[in-house]
Amino acid sequence: MSDAAVMISWALTARGAQADALAYGDRALRLAEETEHLGGQARAHVALAVALAETREVATAMGHLDAALAAARALGNPRYETAVLQFLGIAYREAGELEASARVLDESLAISRRYRDVYTEVLTMIALARLYLRQGDPRAREAAEASLALGREFSMSHHVADALGTLGEVELAAGRPEQAVAYLEQSVAIWRTRGWLSFLAGALHLLGQAYEATGDEPAAARVRGEAGEILAALSSAR
Repeated sequence: MSDAAVMISWALTARGAQADALAYGDRALRLAEETEHLGGQARAHVALAVALAETREVATAMGHLDAALAAARALGNPRYETAVLQFLGIAYREAGELEASARVLDESLAISRRYRDVYTEVLTMIALARLYLRQGDPRAREAAEASLALGREFSMSHHVADALGTLGEVELAAGRPEQAVAYLEQSVAIWRTRGWLSFLAGALHLLGQAYEATGDEPAAARVRGEAGEILAALSSAR
């Protein structure tokens, strides 16, 4: 029952129904605590953290991630530990704690590679690419390209879309908007099939920046308008 509520919470977060997502996350956590199910508690805390991150409640999300990490370590489950660490690294980056972000992302990547867990490895590499980009570290491109290659090899469409978006950001930062457009158009096309609205809106916003940088103002206005409509709908749903 707890894991079913977790899955519903994730789906509601993707649709932008944060209040309902948090309610199901709370339900999952309560059920897991009542049965002393540590794995269920860890997964519920992560679901709550992801829902909270959608509304930029990063500090509260980090509290849930700390609890999830403690549960995963108490269980001796390194595979889930690496998943929690990657989300914690993303949260640290969003909070501006870049050294802490690098530390936990490197730890996550090491565990992923030790157990050959490609799914978590790819997301951690994407998170590292965005961290490197924020730090002005030239490793950003290499990390994003490697994550894209692995995502395509293992047919991970969510990660492929995210990696393409990251490469679009890298190209924009490097002053190559035409190349950014090529990556971001692919990212948007995949996000349209995935149904995670905030990711689609983010990719559309970046694509608008890239179009504007190439001088294509009509295209920039079109995709920015769509992004704005999605964000307005998400805001009203919350």
